[in-house]
Amino acid sequence: MTEPTQEQVEQLTIAFERFTRRFKVAE
Repeated sequence: MTEPTQEQVEQLTIAFERFTRRFKVAE
């Protein structure tokens, strides 16, 4: 398993934040 690059980590973080925000709004 390769180490994720900083760019990939940032993209995952942004995607996760968008998902959690959408989930909270849906509640």
